[in-house]
Amino acid sequence: MFKGLVVGFCAILGLVSIDVVSSVQNRLNKVFGVEPMVQAASGPAFSATSCEEATDFVSGAGFQHVFATKCSGAQYRFNGFRGGNEYTIVFNAQSKGLAAISR
Repeated sequence: MFKGLVVGFCAILGLVSIDVVSSVQNRLNKVFGVEPMVQAASGPAFSATSCEEATDFVSGAGFQHVFATKCSGAQYRFNGFRGGNEYTIVFNAQSKGLAAISR
């Protein structure tokens, strides 16, 4: 029982000390006029083509009745028709070109 009390007390003491440190750091930043550094949100490492641009590209490649089934990430997926057959078309949003065509 005594061991449990000691462990609990140490845990509370640790949490309080972390809060005190961050509080002191915030006060020092205000005194010295230092703004805390905020890390910018990281987006995709490439400039992706919009889904509409990709649809136009696939249509321009000779497919009719093109519709998107997935427009996120680095590869977009479309279904389209050519010569009476339905195809699944994978478009690479980074290189802005067709990656794969399958029936």
